[in-house]
Amino acid sequence: MKLKSLEAGRGIAATAVVLHHAVASATAFSGQGPDVITSIFEFGYLGVDFFFVLSGFIIYYSTYGKVTEPSRFATSRLTRIFLPYLPIGIALAVAYTVLPDISASDRDWGWWATITLMPSWNPPALSVAWTLQHELVFYMFFAGFLYLNLIGTGMILWAVMICIIALAGIDVPPLAQPLFSLINLEFGFGVLAAHVFISGTRMPYLPFCGAILIAAFFVLGADREYSVLFGAGLAGFILWVAQAETAERFTVPRVFVFLGAASYSIYLIHNPLLSITSRVFSDWTLSLIFGVVICLLAGCVYYQIWDRRTQHFFRGRFAQRRPS
Repeated sequence: MKLKSLEAGRGIAATAVVLHHAVASATAFSGQGPDVITSIFEFGYLGVDFFFVLSGFIIYYSTYGKVTEPSRFATSRLTRIFLPYLPIGIALAVAYTVLPDISASDRDWGWWATITLMPSWNPPALSVAWTLQHELVFYMFFAGFLYLNLIGTGMILWAVMICIIALAGIDVPPLAQPLFSLINLEFGFGVLAAHVFISGTRMPYLPFCGAILIAAFFVLGADREYSVLFGAGLAGFILWVAQAETAERFTVPRVFVFLGAASYSIYLIHNPLLSITSRVFSDWTLSLIFGVVICLLAGCVYYQIWDRRTQHFFRGRFAQRRPS
C-alpha cells in the first residue's frame, strides 16, 4: 500500500527547504527582510531531516517481506538518485568552470564529488548534493544488511558506532564523515518507525512523545548539531500519520501527492534557479515570492519532462532483464 500522506509530506519538506534558501538568496541580493518571516523560514532546512527519516521508513517498508536482491536494490536506488541529479549537477559544474565568478558565495567544489557523489576533499558543485552523499551511504549499508539478512542488527550496530564516535569526540577524517555523521541516525529512526508500523503496534501517546523531542530541539537552541532530536520526533509523527491513513481517518488531495512526487526534482533545481531569480527584483518580498513560485513550477516541469520519464524507462528495462 502506497502511503499518500508521506508522499505529500515530501512535497511539504521540499517547499520548506526552498523557502529557507529563498530567504537567504533574497537577503543576499535585496537586503534584510521582515524578522518575523525570516525567523520562521530559516528553519526550513529541517526539511532535510524529514527526508532522511522518511527515506529510512520507505526503504524498510518497501523491502520488508519481499525477496529483494541487493544488486537489484542498489541499481534501483542508484538510478533514482543519479538520473535526475546528473543533468543538473554537471550543468552547474560546467557553468562554474566556464564562468568561475557566477557563484556569489565563491565556494570550493570538485568534479569527482560532483559526478560520483562519493566522499571527497571538495564537495559537489550543487551545494544541496551533500544530502545525496548521505543517502548513498545509507543505501550502501542497507544493501549490505539486506544481503546478510541482518537489517535490524546492522542498523543498530551502525547507530552504536555513530553514537560512540559522537560521544567520545573522535575526530573523523573528512572522507569518512558522511559514513559516521550524527545525522545518519535519522535513517535509523525511519527504519524503526516503519518496523513498528508493519508490526501493527499502536502507541496512543505517540504525537505527544514526538512533540517533546521536537520541543527539546528548540529548547537546546535549535542548533543544527541537535537536529537529530527533531528527526526522532518526526519519526513518531510519521508513524502516527501512516497509521491514521491506513485507518482511513483522512484523505490526501492529489495536488499534494503530485508535489511530493516532484519533490526530488524541486530539491535539485531550486538552488541554481534562486541564484538567478534573486537578481530579478530589488524588493525583498517580490524576490522571495518570485523565487519560490518559479522553483516549484520548474521542479514540477523537470519532474514531468525528465525525472518521471527516465525512471519509467529504466524500470521497464530492468523488468525485461528480470529472469522468469
